[in-house]
Amino acid sequence: LEIDPATKAPKYLAVGNAEGLVTVFDFAGEKRPIAAGQLHVSGIEAMIFVPDVKGSKGVRKLVTVGKDRKIVIATCDLSPPQLTSYKKKAAPVADITQERAIAVPEHVSCAVFDGHEYLHIGTEDGTVACYGIDLEGKVSRLRRTEQR
Repeated sequence: LEIDPATKAPKYLAVGNAEGLVTVFDFAGEKRPIAAGQLHVSGIEAMIFVPDVKGSKGVRKLVTVGKDRKIVIATCDLSPPQLTSYKKKAAPVADITQERAIAVPEHVSCAVFDGHEYLHIGTEDGTVACYGIDLEGKVSRLRRTEQR
């Protein structure tokens, strides 16, 4: 969910399914899908929008982690499409494109983002790992604790 800072209301809603498909909805306007993409081959555990960068003109970054043990950094164009009056019902859906993917050794059971800089991953055997995410640089494991 991305919140519009001016109105404090939800602006975009991103939904991931068990097959790895991500769909972004225009939550403030027409309540319709505006971007979609297949980022994973199995279920999505967590995702987060990266805060809007000045001058990005509607392009957002999206970070996801899935059951396929991949952290994906993707981009999607959320600028409103130019529609003609007869095509309003069938507005085009933009693609969500993968910029890069990083494999992690943990078998992802649950995951949560702490802002867009940190990702915590839990496994079924009690291991918890924390990753630092740099959108332009590398993704690195900061700490890992195992159940004794």
